[in-house]
Amino acid sequence: MAERIDPNMVERRLSHDILDHIAALIEVPPDKLAGFRQSVLAAASTYAEETARPTAQDIGWEIKRLYRAAGKALRATPQTAHDCAEEVATRLERLTPEARRFLEFGRAAPTPAEVRNQATRAESLRLVHGLCVTGAEWKQGRSRPSGKRSRPSLQPRFVGPKPPRRGRPTTDPAYSLCTSLAGAFHKATGRWPTYSGSRTSKFQQLFEAVWAALHGEVDTVSATRAIRRYVAAIHDSR
Repeated sequence: MAERIDPNMVERRLSHDILDHIAALIEVPPDKLAGFRQSVLAAASTYAEETARPTAQDIGWEIKRLYRAAGKALRATPQTAHDCAEEVATRLERLTPEARRFLEFGRAAPTPAEVRNQATRAESLRLVHGLCVTGAEWKQGRSRPSGKRSRPSLQPRFVGPKPPRRGRPTTDPAYSLCTSLAGAFHKATGRWPTYSGSRTSKFQQLFEAVWAALHGEVDTVSATRAIRRYVAAIHDSR
């Protein structure tokens, strides 16, 4: 998974010099250069905003880790109670707005200060623990080599968005970046991207150069996957 990009850092990572270098790679005409810069920056900014948004899986893990931390704090000994409560308070402070909306659906969560305060700690921890779940459900045991299954277990049912189905994700920032850069490429060169399986194609060079500027490294796999998906989508729409 690609690192998240701070939208405020896009223009710093894609400076004029870097954009001009990328433009030279794909042979952008001088009269198209200013528009090319603007289009690439717009594409990169949208991509950064998408990567900064937590996914359903990210939100799920935030809730699960908070639940486990609260459970651990409720079981803590007097010697470990302070450190365990501090972990819960810190997780509450770092909770993303998206995760907080699920956690506080119907009732506000305790504040970190209430978790840290010995007088309100126990009640606050119980509330946090309870807010993370909507109930429990029996889960089938794992298959054993003998063919038998282990005993079913009662597992918490966590609040949060439904995880996506297996297969291609419904939202893919790399694919969105590819789509936006395809428009910038067409405006600058008059050509639409094609996929030939070669890293020497001008559009693949554009994608990889923008990716490297944003992430600090080239991700050929993400570039190839996004371009192939984009070209296939265009072909299917015709």
